[in-house]
Order: sequence, then structure tokens, then C-alpha cells
Amino acid sequence: MLSQSLVRSPNYKWWVFSAVALGTFASVINHGSVNVALPTIAEHFGTDLPTVQWVVVAEMLTISALLLPMGRLSDLIGANPSTSQGWLYSAARLHSRGSPTRSRSWWSPR
Repeated sequence: MLSQSLVRSPNYKWWVFSAVALGTFASVINHGSVNVALPTIAEHFGTDLPTVQWVVVAEMLTISALLLPMGRLSDLIGANPSTSQGWLYSAARLHSRGSPTRSRSWWSPR
């Protein structure tokens, strides 16, 4: 199996480091993009910036609260089924909000 040969590899620590570095980079990019969008969100909803900053707090709390339970779920049912279900859930949410090919998406003010 691939995972057993990877664990026994002398480069295993670099694979782990690369995975952690990639995850950290993705998290920084995600939170940075949300922070950049805050003034636009505040303007769109006609509110002030401190009120909209709760978006960032809510996102961080949600991720922090779900990190350990989802890791445990992945341990119980396996990494592949839980990852596949996550991708399917995300795809279904994006599709229900509006496809980029539609002429009017969910965020369109018109």
C-alpha cells in the first residue's frame, strides 16, 4: 500500500512538513482573502466594519470547533469516504447558491 511505503520512507518527515506547510499556506490565503473583502461586505450590507468583522470570528470559531470532531470522524469511517463526502457537500452548496454560468447569481443585487 502506498501509505505504508511512504511512512517507511526516509523522506517521510519532509512529506509531513510539506502537507502541514501547504495547509498553513491555504489557511493564510483563505483568511487573508476574507479580510480583504470585509470593506466590500460592509458597504454591500450598509453596516460598519466592526460589525462585519464578526464574519472572520465566526469562521475561525467554526473551523476550530469542527477540526477535532471531523478528524475523529475521519479516523472512524476512513479518510477517503470522509474527504469524498466533504467535497460532495461543498459542491452541492456551491451549486445551490448559483452556478458561475448562470446569468444572475445569489449575490446579485438586481
